[in-house]
Amino acid sequence: MWNTDAIAPLGDAADGLLRLAVSIAHGRPVDLRGTLPGLGHAHASAVVTATVRASGLAR
Repeated sequence: MWNTDAIAPLGDAADGLLRLAVSIAHGRPVDLRGTLPGLGHAHASAVVTATVRASGLAR
């Protein structure tokens, strides 16, 4: 499993996006309430797209 703390310091949005990606890929729990509000529109959109794809609902 990935240790995201070992990666070079990132900005808040990039760090949140990385934590969400690792969560989806490896099943690592992430606090959505603490992570999602720090994302900008583009990152939030990427999270929604990744979630839909991971759930198998993508067309």
